[in-house]
Amino acid sequence: MSTHGHMIIKAEQMEQFSTYMLEVFIKKTIVFLIGNFKEWAEGKDETALRHYIRSIMDLGKKYHVTKQINLQKLMHYHIEYKFDLPLHSDVVKILTQNKNSESLRIENLHRYLKSKVEVNSGTEL
Repeated sequence: MSTHGHMIIKAEQMEQFSTYMLEVFIKKTIVFLIGNFKEWAEGKDETALRHYIRSIMDLGKKYHVTKQINLQKLMHYHIEYKFDLPLHSDVVKILTQNKNSESLRIENLHRYLKSKVEVNSGTEL
């Protein structure tokens, strides 16, 4: 133990904590999805919702989007705007503008998707 009163967290404890925090995020996100996208979530069981959350988390990881709020926004925009997976090159370009912060890239994605819907009402993104 440290003489300065700091706790030493072993790697195993950190992994358990990370697993716990991931589970908290997934449960919170399931509630978020069901609460905000009832029609979309209808007919999907917990396993399907968990799979969806994990797939968006994997997408986020690929494009360095890791904050919980931004992952939920990514899910929101995917459900609302129905953008294609794999991503269209315009969306990839927005998400890979690494000079921009993660939050700004997500905000730019939203602006882009919103403008496409307004211009192309009804076309695939």
